[in-house]
Parts: sequence; C-alpha cells; structure tokens
Amino acid sequence: MLRIATTLGRRLVASRFGAVLRPVALRVADGLALRAVDRNVHHRLGPAGAPPTSRVVGLTVVRDAEPFLAEFLAHHRRLGVEHVVFLDSGSTDGTLDLLAAERGVTVLATALPFGLWQARLRRWLFARHVGAGRWGLALDVDEFLDWPGSTHLGLAGLLDYLEGTGCTALAAYLLDLFPRGPLVAATGPMRDSHVWYDLDDVADERYGPPGNVVPDARIVHRRGGVRRRAFGTRPLLTKHPL
Repeated sequence: MLRIATTLGRRLVASRFGAVLRPVALRVADGLALRAVDRNVHHRLGPAGAPPTSRVVGLTVVRDAEPFLAEFLAHHRRLGVEHVVFLDSGSTDGTLDLLAAERGVTVLATALPFGLWQARLRRWLFARHVGAGRWGLALDVDEFLDWPGSTHLGLAGLLDYLEGTGCTALAAYLLDLFPRGPLVAATGPMRDSHVWYDLDDVADERYGPPGNVVPDARIVHRRGGVRRRAFGTRPLLTKHPL
C-alpha cells in the first residue's frame, strides 16, 4: 500500500495537476509510512515516553552504538536533556544492556531496515514523541550538539532564544572531528581525543528545503569536508537538530 501511494504521488507530481495535488499525495504517503512504522515498532525498555513536563526530548535511531552511548548521554544531560527516546534497529553489541542501566531513557525496537527506512523512522519519532509545546532534539548517537556559550546558556537558554525570536527549528552544521592518529587507536573520551578538524573541501550551496524560511541569508547548505577527501562522497553537513 505504501509503495502504491508513493508511486501515485510521483505520477501526480508529473501530471499537469501536480502542483496542486503534490502536497496531498505527499501527505497520504507520509501518513501510510507512519502507520507502517507503527506496526513495526515495539517497546523494549523504560517508560512509554518523556514526562509530560519535559520541554525537550532527545530522539535518535541507533544500531550497535555501545562505544558512544555513555558520552552521548552525559553531554546532552549537561545541556539539559532529561529524557531520550532510542529507536534500536537491530543492535547486536552491548547497546541494549547499557541502556537498561540508564535513567531517563525509552528504548524502542524495530526490524525495519535502517538503510531504506531511516528518514521515515526519524519522522516517526517526531510524530509520536514531539507535540505542542515540546521540542525534539534529533541527533545520531555520535553527534554532540554544541554552540558558543553552551556551558553558560544551556539548552533552556537556547530554546528561550529560539522561541523569543519566533523560530520553530534550528539549522546547524556538522563539524567532523577526528583524533591525531588512527581512529581505532583513539582512547579516552571523544571530547578529549577527537579535537582535530579540517574545513578544506567544504562547499556552500543555496539553502534548499522547500517551505523553510530562514532569518539570515548566511544560513546555507554545506557539503563535503574531510569525508569528501577521504571517501569521495559529498555528505550534507547542514542539519536541523531542533
């Protein structure tokens, strides 16, 4: 059914009525995708979700994330995140055991293939765990949100600023950090060992998500970076963590 709806949406976009019907087709496809995820996610650990009083909830899809979990949680708790919802997509390491010992986490699980469903899984987390008056902090488990003055301002201060200026989302840039030597030889916390970066091969593009309004023309899409030189890819470095 989902494939049929998606195909229908593409045909509508290609037709002369596409400009009018495209939003409807996309909403239908998204709705079907969310229901498909509903049928393929089950609860593993922790409460059903964040407490009603939580102003922000962390959201992340994980698989075999054991090396990053402790530091990921510690960093974002320092910023003020009280609860994180993890959607596990088939971990075989110690991820679930580590999360079972943590407070303030909800662990869900799915057998849906991450490579095909990653965008839908992330949208599902927002749709099911972020409501009116609550922010969602969406990150990969090896990503650490930071900004100038974060140690003094905290996440509450950042949200006050966003809400006070009428913003409903935050655009941010990925900065790939790496250790001095081989990755496998790095020891200790990532904050201490991964302190090197390289801004060569970063290319700016026009900010593109349709429907998004940015308050400053300096907000752009950035691609490439060190991964472009190392792997020949052009990863998108612009994200919307909030």
